[in-house]
Amino acid sequence: MKTYNIFIMSVKDRLKKFIKDRGMSVASFEKSINASNGYVNSISKSIGVDKMESLIEKYSILDIEWLLTGKGSMLKLDSKQNVEVVGEGLIEDAVQQKKGIIRYYDVDASASPIEMFSSGSDVAYKDLIVPGFEDCEIALNIWGDSMEPKLCKGEMIICKLWQESFIEYGFVYLIETKTGHRMIKYLQAGQSPDTINCVSENKFYQPFEVKRNDILKLYVVKGHLERSML
Repeated sequence: MKTYNIFIMSVKDRLKKFIKDRGMSVASFEKSINASNGYVNSISKSIGVDKMESLIEKYSILDIEWLLTGKGSMLKLDSKQNVEVVGEGLIEDAVQQKKGIIRYYDVDASASPIEMFSSGSDVAYKDLIVPGFEDCEIALNIWGDSMEPKLCKGEMIICKLWQESFIEYGFVYLIETKTGHRMIKYLQAGQSPDTINCVSENKFYQPFEVKRNDILKLYVVKGHLERSML
């Protein structure tokens, strides 16, 4: 009789999936909920009451029923009421962006100029409040199919500017290069210290390398939403 190995996600597996979807490392997540290093990997069947309270307070976007039982969706963003539009205009007339506000550019990034985030450009934007993404700054439309099925055309990515001197490999980033390209990729170590390997979710697309000194800006992709929610 033929047997099959069936993988059933545990609470720990689902929590790790949420952490990865947020573009965080396990260590930074543990720090955010005041847990010790190694806490996530130590989870067996349940999460303590104190840590659950921290989770609910810090990550209101996480569906706790999904986390505990696997039923439903990982994120609670299932209603237009979860995303609040609090302003709009053109960049050339934009007031200073406030903390906790995400600036959404309703353009396909591959067709937009690199300077679109700079003051003085005439790109239209909307200021959004999205629960659970208060540390992010920008949102853009997803283009192409290189990151499907993780990120699909017709959705938008929510990003945080990466300001560290190092790159945390294995996560999804929005990359702007000095040569005029903008792309969404997993980043891995390159074959030399001067290069970075860019990897797609869709295996039809082959990995390629870019030079570190060609990178203008990096944004870590913290999440994605349907544009219809606006």
